[in-house]
Amino acid sequence: MNIKGQLKDDISKGNVVLFLGAGASQAAGLLGGQDLAGYLYEEAESPAEYNNFKNDISRLVAKLDKDPNFTRRWVNNHLIGYFLDTSNYKTLDYHEKIFQLNLQAVFTTNYDICIELAEHKAESRRSRLVPIVNSAERNAISDVMPGKLKYFKIHGCARGECAKLS
Repeated sequence: MNIKGQLKDDISKGNVVLFLGAGASQAAGLLGGQDLAGYLYEEAESPAEYNNFKNDISRLVAKLDKDPNFTRRWVNNHLIGYFLDTSNYKTLDYHEKIFQLNLQAVFTTNYDICIELAEHKAESRRSRLVPIVNSAERNAISDVMPGKLKYFKIHGCARGECAKLS
């Protein structure tokens, strides 16, 4: 990583918060939204009535959610199964580098466990991960936690409580 200028200064002072979007998961080898739709479509055994939605995750999930043969629970269980299958994570190189930076916190909307897996794999790290998935813990945003990297999972985690990773 070649970080320069004001950003480099802010990182060294611990004044930076990192936000990871869906592209961060794809960098680990996970499927993006369109491919996740295809995955769910295939897991549902490719029902013909959903063929027009097999590349659109939000529309497919909305249809499956209303279908008594599937429901939101079915969708969630299949997505959780996908995200907890560690063979889907091809590389965590970029995620491991996060632990070398002096960050105040990391925020993500991603449901995966990339950061959690990367922490366990990272050979060198400045801090330990403190996952925060409960919205009641909002005060933790401003708390100073030396040696700890606060990790806010805005939409929750496939593992439920990410801190309990084995």
